[in-house]
Amino acid sequence: MNELYIDYNPQKPIPQVKKRLFTGLGLALIGLGTYLLVREIGKDKESLSIIISAVGNTLLGIVLILQMLQIKFLNPPRFIHVNDEVIEYRFWSFHRQVTISWSSIQRIVKKELTVVFELEHGREVKFKMKYLPIPDVRRIAPHINTIAQKKGIEIVEQGG
Repeated sequence: MNELYIDYNPQKPIPQVKKRLFTGLGLALIGLGTYLLVREIGKDKESLSIIISAVGNTLLGIVLILQMLQIKFLNPPRFIHVNDEVIEYRFWSFHRQVTISWSSIQRIVKKELTVVFELEHGREVKFKMKYLPIPDVRRIAPHINTIAQKKGIEIVEQGG
């Protein structure tokens, strides 16, 4: 079986001291934001800039805490997985996971650092490798070529 898996997740967990520090900072930002918000809303004339700042502090504090606790929905796995059955990948935490079955690929168009998979029913999926480290691009591109040739999928090379 011809398989490639590249993991883009941090290799080591965040140290406990760092978690506590950032959680404390997050709680402080939430407290400051809530205090400013309550104080401003209690006044006769609210200042929009302070209210925006208070909401921003609160949200930043919440994000810091959730990120440090490595909550799964905020930090899903980032990876590339290519085998004889599928191509799966997620480059960024807030992007959805893309899964492409080799059986649905009609043609592959290779541009500079983008591979376009032309699927059944005229659908296209762009695999943008410009966000990846060059050594990974050098591993992925030939791997995709090898499997595509084995499956008899047409590969078209185009310039930038």
